[in-house]
Order: sequence, then C-alpha cells, then structure tokens
Amino acid sequence: MEAEQNAAEYLCAKLKDSNLSKRDLARIAGLNYPHLVSVLKGKKLLTIEMAVLLARALDIDMGELISIVLNNIIQKETKDKKM
Repeated sequence: MEAEQNAAEYLCAKLKDSNLSKRDLARIAGLNYPHLVSVLKGKKLLTIEMAVLLARALDIDMGELISIVLNNIIQKETKDKKM
C-alpha cells in the first residue's frame, strides 16, 4: 500500500475491478448516490462508516481501506493546522 494513497483513487480502482457502476455500488452499500460520487471525485472525505459499507459492498480488505482513510484524515488535519 502506498503511504500517500488517496481513498478516492483506491476506491475508484476497486470499483473498476468490480465491474459495478457507481449507482450499483451506492445501492448495494446503502449510500446516497450524489454523496458517493463526491467522495469518489475527492470532493468529500470518506468517513470510517462509509468505508466499512463500501468495503463490504466491494468485497475488499476493510482494514486496508480504513488505514487509507485514517491516513487521509490525519494528512488533512496536519495540513489544516499549518494554515
């Protein structure tokens, strides 16, 4: 796993591998489609709760995705404190 990996990029790659559409993923995960699209575009941070739902829906390693999400949150907090 790349240390600076972005959760949105990771999810987009996994979504592509799954052959699901974004709408299908939103429906299977029980998420709001527009919000999911914003997360996949990197406009909104992925929450731990969403990561759990998406990992289950995509049948991917939940621990790896949560690790990426936590790293992204820490990076954002660090960046915000420097401002």
